[in-house]
Amino acid sequence: MNITTGMAGQLVTSYALGSIVAAIPFAMFTGGMRRRSLLLAIIVGFFDLQLDDRIV
Repeated sequence: MNITTGMAGQLVTSYALGSIVAAIPFAMFTGGMRRRSLLLAIIVGFFDLQLDDRIV
């Protein structure tokens, strides 16, 4: 992998900014939901996406 230190730093910064931007609306949208149900839905959705990627 030919990745420079600067490119790795930009990737980490982009990921952090994306996380901040996504966290605010996600928190507002899910604020009224029960945490256990939300956690289970996220886990099921994550594994479903992982299985879809392996099938394709």
